[in-house]
Amino acid sequence: MMRPENEGGATPTPSPTKGDDTTMKSDGEGDVEAAAAASPESKGKMAGGGHEEMTLEKLKIRLMAITEYLRQELSTMDTQKAKHLGLLAKEKAVVTALALKALMIQYLNEMKQLDKEKARELTVKYRTKTVEVAGVARRRTAEAASVARLKALEVGRELKTMDKQKSIDMVRKGKVVYKEMPQGTKIKYGVMFCILLFMWSGSPAGSYEKVKHKNLCYIHEEKADWKQKVASCENMLFSVTQGYKNWIFIGNEPIFALFRPFHNAKLGLNRVRGDRGKQRKVQFYYKYELPDEAEWKEKYADKENPTELAAKEGIGRSDCGNCPMVKFETENAGKVFENLVVESSRDVSQITKTTSTTQETVARYLGETYANQKSTTACVVQQGTYEMTKAPWRTAQEYTGNTKDFHDKLEQHCGVLIRIGYFRENGQLKDKINSWNEGTRDVVLHKSKNGYFIDVSQVGTPSMDGYITPVWEMFFRLSKALE
Repeated sequence: MMRPENEGGATPTPSPTKGDDTTMKSDGEGDVEAAAAASPESKGKMAGGGHEEMTLEKLKIRLMAITEYLRQELSTMDTQKAKHLGLLAKEKAVVTALALKALMIQYLNEMKQLDKEKARELTVKYRTKTVEVAGVARRRTAEAASVARLKALEVGRELKTMDKQKSIDMVRKGKVVYKEMPQGTKIKYGVMFCILLFMWSGSPAGSYEKVKHKNLCYIHEEKADWKQKVASCENMLFSVTQGYKNWIFIGNEPIFALFRPFHNAKLGLNRVRGDRGKQRKVQFYYKYELPDEAEWKEKYADKENPTELAAKEGIGRSDCGNCPMVKFETENAGKVFENLVVESSRDVSQITKTTSTTQETVARYLGETYANQKSTTACVVQQGTYEMTKAPWRTAQEYTGNTKDFHDKLEQHCGVLIRIGYFRENGQLKDKINSWNEGTRDVVLHKSKNGYFIDVSQVGTPSMDGYITPVWEMFFRLSKALE
């Protein structure tokens, strides 16, 4: 802003420069005095020997001139100071980013030298620390921004009623406002949070890596056409299931949802066996003799530190209340479709006098019912999250070992073992599902003689149109049930 010169050619005292904190007070006072001296009234007073009478109108004009001058000066000073602080904060943010990048590289190098199990444990530790650091950063940023907003409102209110003394006080308070401006803090913590978020999202335990294998396929839920959703899996299984007439579905809720359409009377299937809708599977379906119930309860029920998974419903039963066991045959007895309940990789729920686990009981039943029919018997296995919630103490390593033992028992009677993985979940079980899914996949692909894995990790909620009907129709076509 152009400022009028005083009489005699003298110019007013210059405004404070950027960063000149030591002279801000005196310069502010000098500017006020200079503005007052530069007004028309002061010139008239000087010319008249200093005896001109000061009127209310002239005082009002003088105060308005002073106010306008200070407002423009403060506006210029705010912009310069903000720019200066922004540059300083950006430099600090770059240094912080480089340091975090170096830590991330060091972290990744260390991860390569660890085995998978230790890598997951370390990742959980790093993730917890990341959440804590990010939370502190967000909290501090919010606090600083809140303080700055309050001070800005206070300064704004004072500008509306500013007189000479308040203008000087405002200049003093300006130094405090500049020191606590949130712009630099936002840049600094914004960069830190982005880098930490990148490290978090890229951690091994937080994601499920897709792989390629001739015995592996993926269900593509996002495709609109039902056949396209299962095309890769149907192509994989078509040649290896030719001539198979016995189709045994084993698991709990997820597998029964796939098996349920076989109950449709229009298919012309005959029910030849059932558990009468009871949870007592051993008594009403297998019809095997149970061991002593009192001894079973004493050994497995309601243990403080359990080592075995036992059904809450009791011996010989399952906890799944909507998983009926049933067996259908086609009219000419050429094809069989059967559903058996097994809720975990290892449990002692459906035991008998000759078997010590549910998995052994199922293997015994398959060996007796489909003796010498291995080459025409296909087993489809899928389980839900029951085992994860019922046995939280069970580690991924224990689960993987139990799954291999269970598959080994099934492969003695199943010519083809088709294992369906776990559905995607973003809740508390996300990491465990990813870990167990990967373990199950590795068992099927690398430790199985006749195993095939259907990956459903991209399927969230298994809806009828998005998953259940397309997959059931695939198995219906593969079994050639109506031929």
